[in-house]
Amino acid sequence: MLFTGLLSLAAPIATPIATAAPLDDLRHMSSQSVNQLNRAAADLTAQVNEQLGAIPGSSQAQLPAAPAPRVGNAKPAPFFVNGTGGQVFTQSTGRTRRYLIEMPTHYNPARPAPVIFGFDGWRDSPENFRRYSRLNETGAAREAIRIYPESINHGWEGAPYAVVRPGEDLAFITQIIDELDRTYNVDRRRIYATGHSNGGGMTAVVACHLPHVFAGVAAVGGAYYDPVNMNCRNEAIPFLIMHGTGDTMMFYHGGYRHNGAHFLDVDHLMSSYIKRNACAFPPRIENIPGGQRHVYACAKEELQLITNSQNHTWNRTPDASQEVWNFLSRQRL
Repeated sequence: MLFTGLLSLAAPIATPIATAAPLDDLRHMSSQSVNQLNRAAADLTAQVNEQLGAIPGSSQAQLPAAPAPRVGNAKPAPFFVNGTGGQVFTQSTGRTRRYLIEMPTHYNPARPAPVIFGFDGWRDSPENFRRYSRLNETGAAREAIRIYPESINHGWEGAPYAVVRPGEDLAFITQIIDELDRTYNVDRRRIYATGHSNGGGMTAVVACHLPHVFAGVAAVGGAYYDPVNMNCRNEAIPFLIMHGTGDTMMFYHGGYRHNGAHFLDVDHLMSSYIKRNACAFPPRIENIPGGQRHVYACAKEELQLITNSQNHTWNRTPDASQEVWNFLSRQRL
């Protein structure tokens, strides 16, 4: 079965597409098969929405209609009602790719909505990163369209284990933005990115190459292999970096992993953004629960470093989820 039957109308709408096929098989699907999957998802969602609208007192009946598709070559993303979401299959650079959408509870087509991308780590999954990043416990749950893309073979570009060509994941990310913009009222001045480990490295790739697209980025315990900071556009971008000085996987002071691949020390990465954002040194240092906040006075864009003594983790103290959203939500292109 390519999709599940209608769930109980009293329950939240679950992922509209369920498949028993291995993920490697899905990646070789034709664009026709992908379109059939997405049409099936749209049909199922429409059936559920129709039934929800018939329930007396259902909030669905009061929701405004989706905006008309906008001009562009990207296919429209599936429409999900407020507070729901699902998975989407699409074609990008000749591959079948997947991403998760979570809609904010207060999306209004009359108001442009911000979008935040969440990148998972090596050998991780979008579903797991969605769980532990806890963005749904921040103001993003109310305000932002949350996107969790899936990498190819669980590795984002820039890492030594990545199998994609340079720029291939970036093309996937910008395509997702265009697809969202065909269905939803997207605030192009408020596109954000965050991630952990290899996903933090992908966040740095976004900051390096797409500062004209993303209004701000935030990386937690990032894997900053040398390529993630090479050949960057010489443009400022707001950047929050959180890293544990006790990280025994991605050492704060840099090192080598995966058959000798070099990764940057955090201070080296910071220095490149001190230059790009035209920041003064040294920063002002504030003690916060569980760590220290390094605040730079910058002439162009905001730059912060939060350090703590912890290992390779998405921190709860300091609270990475809240820190990430608090930082990103105030940024604009």
